[in-house]
Amino acid sequence: MLTSASASHMKRQSRILADREKKLAEAEKEKMRANLLRSVSHDFRTPLTTIYGASSAMLDDKNEFTEEQKKSMLRGIKQDAQWLSRMVENMLSITRLDGKNVKIIKIPIALDELLDSVLVKFNKRYEGQNVEIDIPDELIMIPMDAILVEQLILNLLENAVQHAEGMNKLGLRVYT
Repeated sequence: MLTSASASHMKRQSRILADREKKLAEAEKEKMRANLLRSVSHDFRTPLTTIYGASSAMLDDKNEFTEEQKKSMLRGIKQDAQWLSRMVENMLSITRLDGKNVKIIKIPIALDELLDSVLVKFNKRYEGQNVEIDIPDELIMIPMDAILVEQLILNLLENAVQHAEGMNKLGLRVYT
């Protein structure tokens, strides 16, 4: 009788621990989901603001832009719209990563071109923040999904600016 009660107590304790672990895992999953949504919202907000601002300025009859200014604004709208489109496609791909048919297509990209693109986007958001770049002099081609890697580097730089207390220098060093 004593062993039966003891075994029953152990099973109950085991179920309680399993339920507690499950609740903790669910809470952590929800926290990660919320952080991802905040990050995605932030990443979409800047290009959308640029698109909205440029298109509104062009539609305002009071503004008289030169042809070159109009073309420059339209190029910016086009680039940001393309970037948003690729980001949406990447988000959809990420949601399917658990599937067996997902393939990340890697295309050789020049490192200096990738970093230039990152810095253009970064400087739009953080105009006063200098980023010291240290890369090899030779041409480096890296097979990658450029949009995902660009977003990764951009997020690292932004996190440094937002969360590195007392930071007085921001640098990016790449070596082989």
